[in-house]
Amino acid sequence: ITRYMSEFADHVSGKGYGKVRMYGTLKTPNDVHFEGSALVKDGKMRVAMLGTHFTFSDSIYLTEKVIKLPQIPVNDAEGNRALLNGEVTHDGTFQDLHYRILITYEDLLAMNTLISDNDFFFGKVYATGNVLITGDEKESQINVNARTRPNTEFNISLASNDLTQVIP
Repeated sequence: ITRYMSEFADHVSGKGYGKVRMYGTLKTPNDVHFEGSALVKDGKMRVAMLGTHFTFSDSIYLTEKVIKLPQIPVNDAEGNRALLNGEVTHDGTFQDLHYRILITYEDLLAMNTLISDNDFFFGKVYATGNVLITGDEKESQINVNARTRPNTEFNISLASNDLTQVIP
């Protein structure tokens, strides 16, 4: 999982419990399939670019070609809640992945960065709205429909502190 998430998330951890059935022919890896459900307990991750930490504990479901993520409550570092609903499809061997994930939220801590994290934009942003993430192993599309909420402080720097960057 970490290899697919490493471009945008780090500090990914959690424990899985459940019944997952593996079946097929072991002689050919393409003929091995999984189905069942697993409870992900104490799931954690950080969206590095946004400086936000999220936690969750809920079940995921596997069919021969789909991983279902149904209505999973996700909490930010301050206990505000979002709801994640999505699925990952594949060819039955966890290749040719395609995903569609919708996250809806209200008053979520969506960004929490300092100038030392990014001297172009930084701050503490609370937002209400939704994010639709779609894509495959090669490309992701992220569509955000959100509005800021009270206690948001967002800063955009017109000049970088990094003198090695020159804008033509």
